[in-house]
Parts: sequence; structure tokens; C-alpha cells
Amino acid sequence: MKKTMRDEMEHRDLPAHILIVDDEYENIRLLGQTVMEEGWSFSYAVSGPDALKLAATASFDLILLDIMMPGMDGFEVCRELRTNPDTEFVPVIFITALGEREDIVKGLEVGAQDYITKPFHMQELIARSRTHIDLYRQRLVLEKMNIRMESSLTEKEKTIEEQAGEITGEAVILGQKNEMLDMLRKEMETIIKKDLRHLQTRLTNYLQQIVDARNAKDKWMSFDKQFQIYHQDTLTKLSRLSPDLSPTELRVCAFLVKGLSTKEIAFTMHSTLRSVEQARYRIRKKLGLERKTNIISYLNNRLSSMK
Repeated sequence: MKKTMRDEMEHRDLPAHILIVDDEYENIRLLGQTVMEEGWSFSYAVSGPDALKLAATASFDLILLDIMMPGMDGFEVCRELRTNPDTEFVPVIFITALGEREDIVKGLEVGAQDYITKPFHMQELIARSRTHIDLYRQRLVLEKMNIRMESSLTEKEKTIEEQAGEITGEAVILGQKNEMLDMLRKEMETIIKKDLRHLQTRLTNYLQQIVDARNAKDKWMSFDKQFQIYHQDTLTKLSRLSPDLSPTELRVCAFLVKGLSTKEIAFTMHSTLRSVEQARYRIRKKLGLERKTNIISYLNNRLSSMK
């Protein structure tokens, strides 16, 4: 069913509704948890055709779209969204492991507003999502305002025509019409200038949020680089202890050896408690530890015995 402008405007004051499109349920779970912690709701699809069906029957403020999916990939999904009047302007952010410039350019060319590469930074994801959601809702408000102004102009022009028909004398009729039209023009110019100033202020704030998010990411990358330099020996031993450990799991192990709690590790890595707990579970499994075994003591004993 085609969505009307009234339908779009009725949900502008509600919490944002996000459509997550990814063929990996773990990614959907992580993204869903992130948006729910922001107070937003979400729906999900695990394929391109399912995503297009959802987008055509429900209103979304933002679409988080994976590129690499079997069958219809993210580029094709985005291209189809832009050909549908109901989803033409819904913002799309690509979340993908692809980082090549040509892939980024292709994503923007098919209609995406932004992109975030995996592994993504939680704060950056929320900041960019909020920016595009606010811009999209502001667009809906401006579209409704334009409809109202056009309707008002039509009604006033009709009134002018009716009044002009009751007045004898072409000069008097033309004078009144010109006066009314000039008044409408000035009124519309005043309204538009006021709205444009307000929109400019909002856009400035949104751009600052993007800059702040990127600065936070740069700080984390600098910290991560320093961490690898000062803890290279520990990371090397941990890699020898279990070559199957991922870079994230190696960092969690290193922090555990340094005595940090799960909460402190999550804060330091700009992650969630659940993500750190899952990493600890995977570490135990890869090291073959029983539940009663103290992982910190185990790591310290093994590392101290290694040269």
C-alpha cells in the first residue's frame, strides 16, 4: 500500500524505526542491540528481496544495509530503493567489510547517504545514524510546509479572483490583485528565510556531531597503536599460546593479564559489556578451559612460563 505524506508525518515524533539488512544473524543482533540501546526500534531482513518488501509496506527512518549478500547484493537493493517513490529519500548507510575506494564511490553513486566499514565503532554508528534520521525527518517537515504554503497560496488566489469579479473597473481589479500577490510573496519569503536559518543551524550541529565522532575514532586508533607498541611482547606470547585468537580476543586477553575488569575493558575498547563477555567465552573455548578454571591466573601462569 502506498504511504501518504500524512503517514510519513504521523511518525516523525516517534522513536526512530530502523531497517537492518544483513544475511548474518550475529550482525543483525549486534546492530539491533546498538539501536535499541539508543531507544530506537528496528526490523530486519536477511536478503535483498525481503528488504524491498519490508521497505514498501512500512515506514523507516533509516536503512542499515550490508553490501555482500548472496543473490541480490546491497548495491542492487539500494538502486531498487531509489526507483520506488515510497523509499526514494529514505537514508541508506552501507555497513560493510569492503574498504576499497571504488566500492565506496559505487555505493554513493547508487544512492547511499553514507558508509561505515566493519568492524564499526558504536559511537560513530549512532552519531551518523542520528544525523541522517534528523535530516530525513526535517525534509518531511519542509515538504509538508511546502504543501501547506501551496494550498494557502491557491486559496488566497481564489479569493482574489472572486473579489476581483465583484469590482468594476479593470484598473481597480488589477491593483488589488497585485497588492494581494505582493503581500503573499513577502509573507512566503519571510517564512522561507526563517526556516532556512533554522535548518542551517541544525545542519551545522549535525556536521559537528560527525566531526566529533570521527575524532573519537581517531583517538581510539591512536590508543590502539600505542597499545600494540607497549604490549607487543604480551600479544606475541598470547599469539603463540593460541594462534586461533582474533585481534580483538588478543586485546581482551592482554587487558585481563593487566588486571582490568570486564567493565573496564569494555570502556577502554569503546565496546559493550556483552561484546567483551562474548569474547571471554570464545577465549575460554579456544584455550580449552573448564568453567571453574580462573582465566586470569591461567594466562599469567602460561605467559610467565614462556620465553
